[in-house]
Amino acid sequence: MLKLADLAARPDICVGPLTISSARRIVKGPEGEVHLEPRVMQVLLLLLDADGQVVTRDEIFEQCWGSAMVGGDNINRAIALIRRATDDVAPGAFD
Repeated sequence: MLKLADLAARPDICVGPLTISSARRIVKGPEGEVHLEPRVMQVLLLLLDADGQVVTRDEIFEQCWGSAMVGGDNINRAIALIRRATDDVAPGAFD
């Protein structure tokens, strides 16, 4: 499980025009930067770590929420916030 406490230990990574700082929970691009909530950053890192492989909803729940009782809307919200953040700072980067 990717723990929230582990975010601070990870180095910054570059993906296309984006720089992702998990320690500061910032996504930076040519149009500025956006701060993400810890859980949203956790989901983003899980997806990046998958390196293009499919990540199922069950895997996201297991890796990011563990045994917490949450609904599917939590994943939908996290993905929507990731899409919005990346589009705000690097429009069209993932079209």
